[in-house]
Amino acid sequence: MDDSDLLGALAPLYGALAAAIVQDTVDRFEHPRPRRAARAGEAEPLRAALGAGFSGQSLGDFAYPCEILVRLGVARTVDEGGSATHRLTVDGSDIAVAVEKHAASGRFILPPVDEVLVAWLGCATHFGLVSGTREPFLPHDDVQHVMRQLARTGYATSRDAYFLWTDKIARAMRLTGLWDERNRSLSDIRARATDDEMRAAVQSIPEDVRQAACRDDVLAVWVALSGRWTGGAWKDGPSHDAHVELVGGVGRVERLIDLVKTGAGRANERF
Repeated sequence: MDDSDLLGALAPLYGALAAAIVQDTVDRFEHPRPRRAARAGEAEPLRAALGAGFSGQSLGDFAYPCEILVRLGVARTVDEGGSATHRLTVDGSDIAVAVEKHAASGRFILPPVDEVLVAWLGCATHFGLVSGTREPFLPHDDVQHVMRQLARTGYATSRDAYFLWTDKIARAMRLTGLWDERNRSLSDIRARATDDEMRAAVQSIPEDVRQAACRDDVLAVWVALSGRWTGGAWKDGPSHDAHVELVGGVGRVERLIDLVKTGAGRANERF
């Protein structure tokens, strides 16, 4: 299969990704989002119109997607008062069809699909529309159609409304910073490390910290973990003077509270 045939086979995916990026960089990011109009399970219609301006400069995750839209032939870069921004050259409702035609024709030099995937994944994970884990997940209604295209082209598998990433998307995941060089989800690794650490903490948890966890006193548990849990062991004494600093703090605090309240830490079983 030559490059033009490959682009043709991926044309629907290119179109779906382009429309989704426009939805994130223009509809979702640039303008206040109105009350949802689409029915459950369906994507919101694109509201971005021909000539709509947008810029990813104020949020780093969106600078690259803006560039990708230019390379896909549906936007242009303009200089407005010395500040570079972008404008759509195609109406939002026509984005998917326009990019699909570009890909199918073979006459346009489009970016490799992995680069488009990186741009889309950066947006979609920023808004929590998809998961970067290696576990099955339920995507947001707005990206169900994108996920179906990804499943058709082998980047994911699906069962009912749930999807699971395959190794085919690994390069894009690594470039986005979601997976490591062994194609493991970094968020899964962090969650597992947090679980292991908090299970160890529960085994010898001081009574005052246990009581704070039982009453859902997040701040008290946070301060205790920050000031008294160090080197895999609890220090004696109160932590009133401790600095409230804790890397990955919320996740660790929530996991400790959950383990204390369910008693799962004593069973030493993974969630």
